[in-house]
Amino acid sequence: MKHQDVEKVLKRLGLEEVSRTKKAIGFASAGDLVEVYVNTETKSSSNTLVIQPHYLTQKQDLLNISGVIAGVPPERFSSNYRQFPKKETPKGKENYYGIPFGFSEPSALEEFLDVLGLVVAEPA
Repeated sequence: MKHQDVEKVLKRLGLEEVSRTKKAIGFASAGDLVEVYVNTETKSSSNTLVIQPHYLTQKQDLLNISGVIAGVPPERFSSNYRQFPKKETPKGKENYYGIPFGFSEPSALEEFLDVLGLVVAEPA
């Protein structure tokens, strides 16, 4: 799925856009805490959604969902992910980071968000 399609699904499921830059759109399910970023600069369908690193313990469960694609590389660093924690990058600098994923179809994204407990509205 392209980043525009991911953005539409997030909005349809009740997540709110709380931040936007040229490279990332932050979405929250409640309040202002960004849980996911849509990566608007990617050309790959495997890095369109970047989630909070605290969900890392659920990564294998998420990858077991049909249509979910593991992001490459397994961590995505960007100064645009300002509500995510920082970590040392492979180049030795500290930057914000998250766990990237892609989706082959909207139903995979819907199930993915449901597993994370981020679905606010029922899928249409």
